[in-house]
Amino acid sequence: MAYSVRPRFWQDPVLIALGMWLALSPWVLGLSSTGATLASALLGLALAATAAASAGGERRPLWRWAAFAAAVLVAGSPWLFGFGAERVAMLHMPAVGALAAVLAVWAQARDAVPDPVSGEPVSY
Repeated sequence: MAYSVRPRFWQDPVLIALGMWLALSPWVLGLSSTGATLASALLGLALAATAAASAGGERRPLWRWAAFAAAVLVAGSPWLFGFGAERVAMLHMPAVGALAAVLAVWAQARDAVPDPVSGEPVSY
């Protein structure tokens, strides 16, 4: 299969945007905790990178599952990295992580459904 610049699924660019939002959100939202800032920025970049990798080229379900794992880490990061006392991070990180996890699983489920005629993945 030839490399395509256009993503097959609308979920992939949204996952990339969520990852970039996570990377920038500590400064936009004014998170004061160093742990919250670092976790949000690094996990956001990880989510964006895995989503970008899954968006192009061949079907590689491993990248979407990596995006799902990054999203789960984002959702649990206030508890995992010990910045649960910061209210903004407690509301923000689980919400964005849960949305990203749903989108990653949704895109993976759609990628698994082949076109009945051509056998290629269907773009939704």
